[in-house]
Amino acid sequence: MYAARALTIAILGSFCRNADAIMRGKCTAEEAHRYPSGYPAQLDFGIYWYAKDGTFDKAYPGRRSDLYDPKRKTMVFIHGWSGNQGGATASCYRPSTTCDEDVCPDQRPIMDAWFDAGWNVGFFYWDQFADEPCARDAEQKVWFHSAVDEDDGFRWAQYRLGEDGRQFQMYKTKAKSVGELCADSISETMADFDGPELRFVGHSLGTQLATHCAALLHERNDTLQALKPSRLVLLDPFFTERHLHGMFRCDKPDLTPFSGGVGSLTLKKAARKIEMLYGRGVPTEVSLSSPFPESQYLGSPILPFEPLVVLVKREPTWCGSMMSVDALDHIGCRHKAAVILYFLSGANSRDRALSDFCDPSYPLECTDDELWELQHLQQSLADEGFQQYWEQHAGTDTRRTADDQYARMETRLGDAGLEGVNDYRRFEHLRKRPVSNSSATDDNAINRVSGRMVKRSMSDAYEQARCSVHYPFAYHSGDWCCRAQQEDVYAGLGVACDGGALSLESMCCKGGAFTSCSSPPCADYPVQKSDPFDHLVIEDQEERVNLRSAAGQTNNPTRLVLACGFIVIGCSAVIYWVRNLEGRSAQKRPQYDWISY
Repeated sequence: MYAARALTIAILGSFCRNADAIMRGKCTAEEAHRYPSGYPAQLDFGIYWYAKDGTFDKAYPGRRSDLYDPKRKTMVFIHGWSGNQGGATASCYRPSTTCDEDVCPDQRPIMDAWFDAGWNVGFFYWDQFADEPCARDAEQKVWFHSAVDEDDGFRWAQYRLGEDGRQFQMYKTKAKSVGELCADSISETMADFDGPELRFVGHSLGTQLATHCAALLHERNDTLQALKPSRLVLLDPFFTERHLHGMFRCDKPDLTPFSGGVGSLTLKKAARKIEMLYGRGVPTEVSLSSPFPESQYLGSPILPFEPLVVLVKREPTWCGSMMSVDALDHIGCRHKAAVILYFLSGANSRDRALSDFCDPSYPLECTDDELWELQHLQQSLADEGFQQYWEQHAGTDTRRTADDQYARMETRLGDAGLEGVNDYRRFEHLRKRPVSNSSATDDNAINRVSGRMVKRSMSDAYEQARCSVHYPFAYHSGDWCCRAQQEDVYAGLGVACDGGALSLESMCCKGGAFTSCSSPPCADYPVQKSDPFDHLVIEDQEERVNLRSAAGQTNNPTRLVLACGFIVIGCSAVIYWVRNLEGRSAQKRPQYDWISY
């Protein structure tokens, strides 16, 4: 199976266009001077605010941009991998509010409807971190350190004008992932935000960063309530599974499965974050337009977490037929089309009287509350083995979205979807969105979240989950619990699996003795310091062995007296039993002194 997958990827790698970067030649001085930060010779990441005419301004802490109003609804777009075809840094390519030339020859603007509706439009650029020849290396940065030494920081791509290509430097930071860098940047540059909605929209590999960044902002106790995103949108998500030579340009092909592949680790992590956000009243919408998200030959399929979200399927046949001789060249166009169609659809609306549901195919129609209700309906359907989704059935042959039409569909879940429901579904008890308009009390504090009132009690209960007594040590951001307080060793995951002490940043468990957290994220099981082995029980396949501190028993006088007493009583019982046995058998054999016998 892995040989077939490698062959498929190699073929696709030979013919496919890059889905996340366009080669437009080397970066010119005119292009580089558009960025006062020194990009691309200097590291430049964070939010850039855009205007309708395409001008932009970088967000800095303590300085309010003229292109940003903290009282308005705000959308932050997060792009994907940028390392193919020599990398985007060397060509100064960054996605913007216009459609890329290889998808739209007229390079039409795609976000005018959002500006007209009064939205702040921001782009979170992490392209110099994402500019890795191997997509998996960029993916690992999203979630954790992949360097051998955490002090080395994160690798980023640099390009100096006139040079042949990109060079790589190291960025020293205390952050343990690009996800943390994103959350830090949002908190620092949008500290004055007080708008009614904050929407994160990620594309391709950027869907993972959008998910991790949104989850961190919700999990951090010091995050301003208004800065906790109110909606998560994932456009044609991509998760790597193996790191293969060819399409993903990795140095060493690796077809050997490791816990389902690195891609499955990040997929599971993202699914748990999505479900956590749902439990806090934050809906997640997924929009598909290409084979990337669901094909096992192109990555790690997202089928397991599709039953947890609101799903929209777009059909951009204007990219070209998948049955033609140029089908492989059309995959990149279809992958980008998710972005084009999502933002252009902001200009569309429909008669709400035609349906009892809002239509998520129109991104500005559903409120956050309505979209959460659709997600809740989907999770209820998933319990019965069904998937609802919105599928495009008209307007598929044009880039314009005015003629697009979608229909709500239902189908039975496949094995992967049913497995995902069993693995990730945690909030069966919810009957309505955790929203309240009541006044705050000490027992049930109400905090403002992006213009809404959300009960803190659910968050508190969520954060109190702990690992079990049998697997007491939390790791992998609290998603899993390990029997031993030590990592396993796997070179591909760097310091996250180097055999050191287990922590929440660890990615593997010693000996594979782990279990999933019942309600992630879990904390360590509480162990009493006076007797650290009193509550530590190791389960074997056939028996349980209780471990206790020998030193503690020796140093405790009460325990010592009790132990001696039990020994004396036990010995007396044995002597009594033996003497009675000797007396009953005296007639059958000669009686001897039992001690000398």
